[in-house]
Amino acid sequence: MAPLEERHSWFEDLWAFIKTKRLWTHLFIILLVSFILIWSVFFWLDHFTRHGQKLLIPDYTEKPIELAASDASDRTFEIVVTDSVFFVGEEGGIIKRQNPKPGSKAKEGRKIYVTVTKYQPEMISISALPPLYGEVYEIKSRELAVGFDLQTEIIDEIYDPGPEGHIMQVLHEGQLIISEEHRNNSYEVERGETLSIVVSKSTGGMTTIPDLRCKTLQEARFQLSAMQLSLGEIELIGATDDMDQAYVTDQVPFPLEDPEENKMERGGPINLWVSPIRPGYCDSLQNE
Repeated sequence: MAPLEERHSWFEDLWAFIKTKRLWTHLFIILLVSFILIWSVFFWLDHFTRHGQKLLIPDYTEKPIELAASDASDRTFEIVVTDSVFFVGEEGGIIKRQNPKPGSKAKEGRKIYVTVTKYQPEMISISALPPLYGEVYEIKSRELAVGFDLQTEIIDEIYDPGPEGHIMQVLHEGQLIISEEHRNNSYEVERGETLSIVVSKSTGGMTTIPDLRCKTLQEARFQLSAMQLSLGEIELIGATDDMDQAYVTDQVPFPLEDPEENKMERGGPINLWVSPIRPGYCDSLQNE
């Protein structure tokens, strides 16, 4: 067993070493390095496990492209504009479609492809429109609305011997662009604008007042139909079993001698007086 003084000397040396500044300096450095190493390991593990993690893609539709791009960048995504379309009444730069779709998941750095509204209005050339003159208004109105976003309004009706409701003229802001003789194919209109339409009607326009005296009612009906006039009131003088074979004795309006004044509007009525007896003046009238 070691002498008492030797053990006392060993403890004194150990205690003296523990109290040295050098020991505590080394211990501090060791603890600091250990802390840094442990923190670095945990940071690396956290980054490694989170890298490649799928994130939820927000809904950017109906939002301005600038705001969407800023938000996407904060989420490590990238907005890429692939197309632009024109929407009537919409301001430019508004996102209308996106891919991947909202609510789907994607990895960090994913590109989001979007379609935005155009800043400049889209112009449509008249040459791109379907045939319009002489076509049925109701059909072409729907075709222009669906295919070209062009609205139409009827501003007038004019007489035409053909069917009613057919397009006779097309105007834009008061300028004639389509008619029977004219089609301005170089003219352009903005998508979403309104075209003014003039359509046909079966009445209107002037025609000569026919002289129906001495004709049978059947013959008078045929002539009125051919001249696009209507048969008005019929007054029978006498009695007959066959009205169609009754003779016209008088009419209103009555034909005038002056050709310039002997006019009436197409579709207008002519009232007739008829009799089963042929008027005596018919022979002299036919000889005139």
